[in-house]
Amino acid sequence: MANQHAVIVLGAGIVGVSIALQLQLRGRQTLLLDRQGPGEGTSFGNAGLIQREAVMPHPFPRALAQMLSYARNRSTEAYYRGTMLPRLAIPFMQYWYNSQEERHRAIARHYAALITHCLDDHLALAGLAGATNLFRAGGWLQVHAHAESLDHALQEAAYKAEHFGVTYEALNTAQVAQMETTLRPGLAGGIHWTQPLAVTDPHALTRAYLNYFIQLGGEFRTGNAEKVQKEQTGWRVQSAHGPIEAAELVIALGAWSPDITRALGFHPPLFVKR
Repeated sequence: MANQHAVIVLGAGIVGVSIALQLQLRGRQTLLLDRQGPGEGTSFGNAGLIQREAVMPHPFPRALAQMLSYARNRSTEAYYRGTMLPRLAIPFMQYWYNSQEERHRAIARHYAALITHCLDDHLALAGLAGATNLFRAGGWLQVHAHAESLDHALQEAAYKAEHFGVTYEALNTAQVAQMETTLRPGLAGGIHWTQPLAVTDPHALTRAYLNYFIQLGGEFRTGNAEKVQKEQTGWRVQSAHGPIEAAELVIALGAWSPDITRALGFHPPLFVKR
């Protein structure tokens, strides 16, 4: 006999744990499943920033000079394996196409809906989970060596401020040097993104959310989602602990999501980068 839940969430990184906690807070009996401990995958090595300013997805470079510089594969910003190019040719072309300014900004209007409330949501969850001590205010500093790149970044910052409520401070050379005394002199300037929160221990935050999720009656299991099936009444997941059933299923496996979605006939436009 399979165990019945309202929702199964596959993936216990910070995204999966946050989703499971939000569902449990809304009275949905939720089971969280991952092959390893919570926050021990990609979330363990993330940058630890809640980026309120990141309302626009990172665009694919479209300037020919910039693309040629990356093509030489000597940039610190991007490195690729040549053997992967045949497989990535079509996704890269789609990425390049959708990074055209107007298309990119149209996509950002939808993408921003995921970001705009991130600070309020995390502060609320951390307050309930007793983990607000893991947050540090102050934002982060983006510096530019050249005036041209700084001007472009300031134009984008102004657009974010106007359309998405992002706040920032434009800094000249002297102000950057005052904020970060260890940086080399002569930088063009920078942008202080004032809203983001730093997370001093991302793994501890994930664990705190999970502990509160369990306190609310949620269930966490370690095991592989070996097979997912669509049933008449919901979903059935074959795990190492036996079958699990739920009315609804959330797949929050990040780069590993296609391993599940492909068998279900879903093909999200996803490819892996580090």
